[in-house]
Amino acid sequence: MSARYGYGPNGRALKKDGTERKERTTKSVQDRFAEIEIAKSRVFALAGKAHLSETEGFEAFNSGLARFKARISEARRYSTRERRDILRARLEAEILAIDEKGLIAEEYLSGVEDSMNTISGIYEEVGKAVMEGGDTDISDMLSLEVTEIVEDSNNPETDPFAKFKSGNEDTTEDTDEL
Repeated sequence: MSARYGYGPNGRALKKDGTERKERTTKSVQDRFAEIEIAKSRVFALAGKAHLSETEGFEAFNSGLARFKARISEARRYSTRERRDILRARLEAEILAIDEKGLIAEEYLSGVEDSMNTISGIYEEVGKAVMEGGDTDISDMLSLEVTEIVEDSNNPETDPFAKFKSGNEDTTEDTDEL
């Protein structure tokens, strides 16, 4: 797992856990018909589920069926070594990011304390003005400082956690040194 974000050795985008996404494929006509059959099956299943949930006397049956399906889903999640390894890699990547995000958060919050105080209660102020005056021009209520703070937040370059978001083209290397 040399790169966490960006592109892998085969040129495909990387997932959050650092593994490469699957290759794009073109579906055949038979594959598309199979998908239609699956979709029809799901529609029938939704109709059956709705009917059972609306039928009196089947409450215990419905809750038991839901519990059984949840157990199956959880068991499948851990059923193979490969699935457990994938889950472990994803969780380890998240754990490694926690401390890095924490340091970024501490620094960011210490730098925006005044801005937080400036914009706190803005919704309450607008709400009071609307209740008192009805048709008030909200742009007149917002100070230049408040407007600048909020507009600056719309700039992706000011996001302290941008490198953790999907779609980031940054291919920073993870190091195994701790």
